[in-house]
Amino acid sequence: MKLTAYQSFSFKYLGKAGKKYSDKHSELRKNLEKGRILIMPEAYAATAYMTSAILFFFFLIFGYLFIFAMYPGLIAGSSWKDGLLLKWVVPIFFYAAPFLVPLIAYNTILNSNPKGAVQKRANNIDIQLPYAVNFLAAMAATNSTPEQIFRSLSTQKDIYGDICDEANWIYRDTRILGIDIMRCIKNAIHRAPSHKLVEFFQGVHNALVSGRPLASYLTDSAHSYMQENRREQEKFIETLAFLAESYVVVGVAFPIFFMVILVIMYWVSGSGMQVTDSMLYAVVFGGLPIINGVYIFIVGLVTPEV
Repeated sequence: MKLTAYQSFSFKYLGKAGKKYSDKHSELRKNLEKGRILIMPEAYAATAYMTSAILFFFFLIFGYLFIFAMYPGLIAGSSWKDGLLLKWVVPIFFYAAPFLVPLIAYNTILNSNPKGAVQKRANNIDIQLPYAVNFLAAMAATNSTPEQIFRSLSTQKDIYGDICDEANWIYRDTRILGIDIMRCIKNAIHRAPSHKLVEFFQGVHNALVSGRPLASYLTDSAHSYMQENRREQEKFIETLAFLAESYVVVGVAFPIFFMVILVIMYWVSGSGMQVTDSMLYAVVFGGLPIINGVYIFIVGLVTPEV
């Protein structure tokens, strides 16, 4: 993949530092490959260094201008409490920002972003794997070769997602680079971001080594994955049913019961307790939206992607 102008600039001036980092931290290369971030690890590390350096000088200059240009005027025109806040909190923030912000950016670029890309691809592959294996089993039943099977899967990215990229790499290695299919499967095992995909490729490799018909293995794997997928869906439906029942109690019955209790307590206590409009407004326009928002968040959190 061609580097952008900014990446080329960073690699030109900080490429040696990026090379030292990538040689020392082999995990970066693995995460970039598994996350399909198509950039050299030394260029990626150099970009992280350059971004951190730019942020450091930006916040250093900005903090310098603020402290020495605007800060004395703010102190002079503030009360004692405000002056105490400006005297300690503001300087600490502006002196710490040149170090904290670049450090956060450095950690995000070099660690969080690659790992996040790997996890995102792994989740997508785990979701689509049962259906992709079904497709492979159907192709294998027509006596297609492994190269033809993976080539067919690589053209279905709109349907099966990221797993097609793994199939495309296998086909590319065999067709263009001339690498043996067994070696390509081994490379795919080390490159796969998902543990389920690793197990699947290991099974394909073992089937080819032992001479077992690939169609038989793929058919058994498809059946096994679909059974597992069905169990996960049943578990999700049970969780959704529990959330629906609890919502009826917490989100529907409880607010009504609470408002009725308020009114009854007001009648029983006489003048000792007052039910104001603001209390009812707080329940209707404050409590109910919060309860519904929490349940929407929980349902969205436990709902698997399709």
